[in-house]
Amino acid sequence: MIRPKHIATVAVCLSVVCSQLCRATVLEFARQEDCSMPVPDQPLERDLHTVLLAHLDSDQNSDADYARTYPAEIGCWSDPTAEGRFGLGAKVAGKDRGMLMWSGVDNFPQRRGTVEFWVKCLPDENFWTNDEDRWFFFAFGDNSSYPGRAEQNIVLYKDGEDSLLHFAINWVGMWGGRVRHIFDYEGYDKFDLTLPVAHLDPNAWHHLLISWDHKPPGQMWLLIDGEGRHAVWGRDSEPRGFAPLRYYQFGGVGYTWWDYPVLQGAIDEIRIQDQAVVERLTGAQVPERPQLDTAALLPMQDTAREWLDFMLTVQRNGAWITELNYPSLTPCDWQYAGLNDDSATGFGRMFLDAYRLWGDERYLRAACALGNFYIKSMYPGGGWGQWSFFNPDGSTKPYWTIANFEEWTQSTPIRYLSALYNITGLEAYREAANQTGELILRSQSEEGWWPWGAETGPKETRNEYMIGPTLNDWAMNCCMEDCLLLYHLTGDQRYLDAVFRAGEWFIASQLDGATRGWGAQYDLEGNPRWARAFEPPAADNTFGVMGAGKGLLMLYDLTGEERYLKPLRTCLEWLQSIPQDQKGWLWYAHRDWSVEENDGIAIKAGEPIVAYHGQMCPVNHPNVDEYLTPLNAHYGSKSPNAESWLAEELQKRDDNGPLFPSSKGDLPRGQFQAAQLTLEDVVAEYNPATVTDILEQFADWRDGIADNKIIYHSADRGVYVHLGQGCSKTSALLHQITLAYVALGELHLDILPVYATGYAYVDPGCDWYDVTE
Repeated sequence: MIRPKHIATVAVCLSVVCSQLCRATVLEFARQEDCSMPVPDQPLERDLHTVLLAHLDSDQNSDADYARTYPAEIGCWSDPTAEGRFGLGAKVAGKDRGMLMWSGVDNFPQRRGTVEFWVKCLPDENFWTNDEDRWFFFAFGDNSSYPGRAEQNIVLYKDGEDSLLHFAINWVGMWGGRVRHIFDYEGYDKFDLTLPVAHLDPNAWHHLLISWDHKPPGQMWLLIDGEGRHAVWGRDSEPRGFAPLRYYQFGGVGYTWWDYPVLQGAIDEIRIQDQAVVERLTGAQVPERPQLDTAALLPMQDTAREWLDFMLTVQRNGAWITELNYPSLTPCDWQYAGLNDDSATGFGRMFLDAYRLWGDERYLRAACALGNFYIKSMYPGGGWGQWSFFNPDGSTKPYWTIANFEEWTQSTPIRYLSALYNITGLEAYREAANQTGELILRSQSEEGWWPWGAETGPKETRNEYMIGPTLNDWAMNCCMEDCLLLYHLTGDQRYLDAVFRAGEWFIASQLDGATRGWGAQYDLEGNPRWARAFEPPAADNTFGVMGAGKGLLMLYDLTGEERYLKPLRTCLEWLQSIPQDQKGWLWYAHRDWSVEENDGIAIKAGEPIVAYHGQMCPVNHPNVDEYLTPLNAHYGSKSPNAESWLAEELQKRDDNGPLFPSSKGDLPRGQFQAAQLTLEDVVAEYNPATVTDILEQFADWRDGIADNKIIYHSADRGVYVHLGQGCSKTSALLHQITLAYVALGELHLDILPVYATGYAYVDPGCDWYDVTE
């Protein structure tokens, strides 16, 4: 196959032959028809879909008035002082070179879009009828390797041989001084839509518009002064994604090896949008849309993009250091990429959500870079620690050798890589998620429990409480959810079997006697044990009751088997039996403790306790404040909602049977289809007022105000930017923007997850609780 970088080595004497033999046959259209639209009679304006807007009214430069990023015009040998259609314009009239040019990667939509502008011949020049080719617009694709993604060129040019204006998609190039369809790569569709131009008045301004949409059936439009042609491709699928553009140009093209004719004309009022022109056409059936506060959309959109673009500038080797000194943006404390701890779980998802929303290639590149970082930083046998260390040369190494399961340490990358696979189709991401899934399977005991974490190095570095069964910080729940996700990702029954084994352990490990809950962590003999010095061996009402509760409720919802609810009913009876003046504490002694066992303080089974420095104390002890003061400052001592939460969850299932966590709330399992969001649901949820405070906080960030919202200040770190806070707030903005786009018909409802879980974004339409073969 001929690649552009090889063409320069071909003898020029072949150009005449190749101009005939290398004219690739473009695909036949399924349908063509005339179309028309009103011609703009005033300067173009920015709207929700504007990617770039250049009025070209400055006599100093041709920079865009608005661009999603990089508004600077970077072309050569154009004149910004020319008369325009409205005010000033830009003249492209160099002898050998000249064009207006912008960065394509950042400012150009590829899946669907519209490009429009005005052109006029220079005096004594008629590029509409002369026998030379003319380039009006060229969006040049990157021909590097982007697996699974389509390359695309979009070109608008006049052919001097037939005086036709060509709107061509995919691999149009220059050969022997002429524009030619010279590349015929397998798998790349090529389309060419034409209009005659010899009749156009060379002394008048003419409005040119091209538009395209890859969504099946695939369409393109070409209009001159509001009259033109519409073609339907007749495709039943669209590319999964596109390789990025390098740049785009107006009035000339720089990617050739021969001299070529420059436009010899003026250009004005350039606008590029990320939507097709269809609704502006004469006779278009514009669907009714709900009345939304769309005035709030642009500030939300601009703010979200501003933070996303900032995050691009501080991304290092695909990852982020979560806290940066301000304003230097140097790392705080140690140079850790804290991408798996619970303060940074949303970094990657934010970019995937933004890509799904806008289709911006930069965000997908950043997302893929993070996915590649996960692959590179994974332990040889699968899994990650919470942090990686950045070396001075930009490489990374793990902070330790333990792949901890708590706090979503494995869940975050597994979910993210699975989502990335779902978007890109690249097997490397699926394989990396599955490799860590294998680690989770290997780490589960025969009884069904998982430890705090798995050792991945040559020697054991875990302390004792990390080795035994762990509900603390949701370790068991994370592993169960990971296995359920990986079952859907791979179809491997072993993952589903692991979920059910965990349920058997929950049933077997329920405490009996004075307390009927669960400990937060156990020793290898099945007894509650100490974790840290303030986490006692006792019945735990957060990670114990709610951790086991979440796991058993999920298993009941998957199967409908009452046996998974029975332990929870017993637990609820115990919680309801606790005397009113003793309710609401986090820990309750599961057995008696003698004075000798507890360093001088006796404890009775069933009474509420607190602990500090490895010693337990009843909450009614005279010296309990010595324990409560440091404990509450660090961790807390109350769990007042466990009883009401469990009672409510059981009652819902008694009333409805197995449920699933839909975005509309918990619904019966049989109502998955009914749980699909409707337009009315989306309109009701869209509420810009919910992010007013967030916009104000970003305004403070923009102004460098340290108010502990995005920019923090502390005695030990000074002033710093908390990236996790900025990302979580940006995610809230993206959610509101997505709701608006769906309500306005810009996006389909299926972009919004049906499930309300931490992994629903991986595949928004998946019925995660459907585990029937």
